[in-house]
Amino acid sequence: MSGLIDTGATKLYYEMRGSGPPLLLITGGAGDAGEWTAVAPGLADGHTVITYDRRGMSRSPRPDGWTATSISEQAYAGDDQAAAAAEEAVTAALAAANPTALAMARFAEGEALTDIDPARASVALEEGLWRAREVGNRFVAGTAMTAMVALRARHGPPEEALALFRDAIDHWRTSRNRALLVTTLRNLVVLLARTGRDEAAAGLAATLQETAPSRSYGAEATRIATALAAVRRRLGDAAYDGAWTAGAARTLEEAADDAIRLLD
Repeated sequence: MSGLIDTGATKLYYEMRGSGPPLLLITGGAGDAGEWTAVAPGLADGHTVITYDRRGMSRSPRPDGWTATSISEQAYAGDDQAAAAAEEAVTAALAAANPTALAMARFAEGEALTDIDPARASVALEEGLWRAREVGNRFVAGTAMTAMVALRARHGPPEEALALFRDAIDHWRTSRNRALLVTTLRNLVVLLARTGRDEAAAGLAATLQETAPSRSYGAEATRIATALAAVRRRLGDAAYDGAWTAGAARTLEEAADDAIRLLD
């Protein structure tokens, strides 16, 4: 069973499986209910398993006038208050002496500073990555790595960024995290366009449009649209449409494999 449920304050997309005691699975980061696809059926043998897309994410609509967003959402939307909120999170994490909290706070700080101060953002993300690896938190390590490649795709040397993308794609592919694999590949579209790999950029964008569990939004969507407009101008309509058609016929996993071969 799946659909939208009205909670009073907003509407949330949910999926429900099985029967028995209720078990609510909550996705962190930029993920959605799709992250539990491989796990939920097994748990449903003895539980009523409920998964959902958080407010304003994926298939859950963003309420009109909604401003109570997470730091990462503020950063994606270009909210100037995101950097201040991230600094508060870092201060709280340092006071708590919690390495996982500090890794997450540094990741959020890097996200918030990406387009304000790329150099500081890179330092924060690198710290978030090594702290997450130090405590064995693959999810936070992966999100920090994804943010790093997105940052360097826009602000760093292109060839260096391409090498980093291979590791990020492989991380999420082996983790079977489709939502964050999509996020990584969306950022790769921008870098492929930036480096003149136009047919690959158009094809990857088409695959993502057909297979992604959620739509891009905010500044990310604007960057992709701008990159694709430039790709179409350079390729011409016929070549662009051909690359798009070929990309639309691939699965997400095939696109990830093709990206890794391209980056090797």
